[in-house]
Amino acid sequence: MAFLKGILILDDWSSMASAGPLGKKSRVRSLLETWGPAGVAILGSAVFFIMVLSPVMPYARTHDFLGLYSGGVLVRTDPAHLYDPDAQMRVQLALAPEIPVLTPFPRPAFSALFYSPFTWLPLRTAFALWVTLGILGLFAIWTWAARRFGPEILVYCAFFVPFLFGIAHGQDTVFIAGLLILTYCALESGRKVLGGVLLGLLMCKFHLFLLVPAAILIRKEWRILAGYVPTAAAAAGLTIALASPASYLAFLRNSKLEALQTSPEMMLNVNSITLNLGFDYPWTRILLIALILAAVFAIPRTAPLDRWFWAAVCGSMLISPHTFAYDGALLLIPILKILADSSASPIVRGIAATAVIPLPYFMTLLPKPYSGAPALLIFLLFLVIAWPEWFRWRPWALRTAVS
Repeated sequence: MAFLKGILILDDWSSMASAGPLGKKSRVRSLLETWGPAGVAILGSAVFFIMVLSPVMPYARTHDFLGLYSGGVLVRTDPAHLYDPDAQMRVQLALAPEIPVLTPFPRPAFSALFYSPFTWLPLRTAFALWVTLGILGLFAIWTWAARRFGPEILVYCAFFVPFLFGIAHGQDTVFIAGLLILTYCALESGRKVLGGVLLGLLMCKFHLFLLVPAAILIRKEWRILAGYVPTAAAAAGLTIALASPASYLAFLRNSKLEALQTSPEMMLNVNSITLNLGFDYPWTRILLIALILAAVFAIPRTAPLDRWFWAAVCGSMLISPHTFAYDGALLLIPILKILADSSASPIVRGIAATAVIPLPYFMTLLPKPYSGAPALLIFLLFLVIAWPEWFRWRPWALRTAVS
């Protein structure tokens, strides 16, 4: 009996010993299956950024970032001349004498306070810090997305180039998108007053959120307005205190500055659609804008937050006169939510998947009409978000039922 008991004990030990390595292998395999595709995609994204986009960064330091940096300098040293093109040009020439033209600072004055701390550093050092913070912010957004939708969603995040465009061009895309994500999360969790406060801070790029306050008012979301109105009023008051509204309006209407902007056919808005399709008439633009407004404001009051909020954001981007390719980063959440929804129709998922790959955004570099592809894609995405019912009709299923 003792002999048999000893054999059984040895058998148990051998089973445990053999199970240990196998268990470790299965855990490693599980980790590889879960995180492997995401890791490969992120590595590919890093290689793409280094090889394709990093050569843009020296230009960005003395253009896009220089515009933000000069705004920070003037708001700290001479806020009364913040919107004086000559004053901006003097600051920029002192920092980068080689620049041929002015890169204007067109943001509300209160937002210049955010860039002001960077101006205590030399331009090169400030730009390096800016890019580093942008990359860290991107990782934070990706971490949030992985926790929210699962690690497999990181494959889509890594392919989504608007963030990379923004970082490479020295823009504040990551920070604006991060603030928008915080706003959405606060609203989704029921902290509507906090969401309204965060939404008020997005007035720093107010032209990309024009329809959101109107949608909130129409839907009678009083708690959101309770946070938004005081914050927006404080931001507007601070802007007026720093620089006169007349100087800001004159700056925005300056025809010389308008001529410095990127070609309108490269934008993600209705102007780009009409230009690229050869229908660049006032009535076509008015018709498209009216369609967008009707689609947003006709959303039922019983509709969930995801529908009306993101429709208002996307609609605002479409009617804005200046919506660049990197501004497409603001639509990360609705795109990911569609891709993570297994019940979404193939058409809807196909539109979202197309919006997440790099190709459409690079088509802005092509001649007309191909440069309008990303604007048309964003317009389709807007319709998917605002009225998903329109994309549930399956004519092939109807034909099968009839036959």
